[in-house]
Amino acid sequence: MWSEAGLQIQELAFIGTSAICGSLALYFYNRSVDAEQKMRACQSIVDHLQEGYYHSSLDGKQLCANPALVRLNGYATEAELLESVKDIAIEWYVDPSRRDDFRKELLSNGKVTNFVSEIYRHKSRERIWISENARLVHDPETVEPLYYEGTVRDITEQVKYEEAQARLNKLAANLPGGLFQLALSNDGKFSAPYLSQSFTKLAGGDIDDGYSNPNKYLKNIHPDDIENYLAAFKTSAADLSPMDITYRYTKKGHDLMWLHLTATPERTDNGETLWHGHLVDITKQKEFEQKIEKLAYYDTLTSLPKRSVAQDKLMATVASCNRREEFASLLFIDLDNFKTLNDTKGHEAGDELLKQVAQRLQGLIRTSDMVARYGGDEFVVIIDNLGKDQIDAKDKAASFANKVLNSFRDSFDLGMIDHSC
Repeated sequence: MWSEAGLQIQELAFIGTSAICGSLALYFYNRSVDAEQKMRACQSIVDHLQEGYYHSSLDGKQLCANPALVRLNGYATEAELLESVKDIAIEWYVDPSRRDDFRKELLSNGKVTNFVSEIYRHKSRERIWISENARLVHDPETVEPLYYEGTVRDITEQVKYEEAQARLNKLAANLPGGLFQLALSNDGKFSAPYLSQSFTKLAGGDIDDGYSNPNKYLKNIHPDDIENYLAAFKTSAADLSPMDITYRYTKKGHDLMWLHLTATPERTDNGETLWHGHLVDITKQKEFEQKIEKLAYYDTLTSLPKRSVAQDKLMATVASCNRREEFASLLFIDLDNFKTLNDTKGHEAGDELLKQVAQRLQGLIRTSDMVARYGGDEFVVIIDNLGKDQIDAKDKAASFANKVLNSFRDSFDLGMIDHSC
């Protein structure tokens, strides 16, 4: 059965894993082992290949098959397989035209490499996927093709995985935001088993390897949000609690945006923490919320906090002062002759004055202080952190009041007039 294979043994190395057969047979050949021993050695190697191996006539009739190919087709013996297979095109390939494609490539190139097809497991008719390699074997004297031989490998699981991956990518591409898997190993290193294309696009082109290098991602998170971001992951990894966090993010070449991340963790068999998550851009939602908040709590004309915000700030400042045993100051400001300005020059002039007053006052305070429009032409200023000494605190408050008065010495440019108040 294998005599012609013995003649061609030096050429077998190209056919998949049967390279082992070719190499070993060549090993025996070079050491002048007799022909019978060579054939027995080659027969043993082929019989133990994990890939299916066969000889077929030029018209497609199978001449022999190794045990792996017999098992792949659902049979117990080679004889049973050879007896059962009559027409490879119809009986084996799900798409019979694949047989013609195979023959054309084989006759044209003398070989077929990685020929992927869906076939029937011959006996059970179960549909599986295989990758096939083959070559023509020629008569050593006439160089006429005698038959062809090849290997068959079951790649069903690989194809199923690739199909599932393709479906997941298609689904992820149509979801708002991006999907990801993030793994935390026992040595504290992060990696990303899966990142959807939409995740990479959302995170930025410079994050093409995603969380595998977390510093690339972390550097784009707003400095004020990094601590909460890392703390959320730490807590989630410790108690396997779901994550739900919002943070500011700026990818390369873009404006700041708001991201919302949700993820569910699990502990893997090897003790790693694996998050399955979703990331979405909520910038527009945040901007809308901020507009609503501004309408509710901030004066539309001056952009200063309204009376209600000032009252909340005052209560918080009083509580803080009592706790710290320190002093703060509340200044009340009322513009002189504001009604007269409105009556004589119109409301547009009055509105412009209010805006310019707000700007001057904001330029005088610290981040811990507050200027608010209390109503009409009335403003309040809350000065915090004036220290524990009451006399010193009064001096600081008086000093700030003088700064306010001095800032009003310059007139206000209201377009057609310069106004002093």
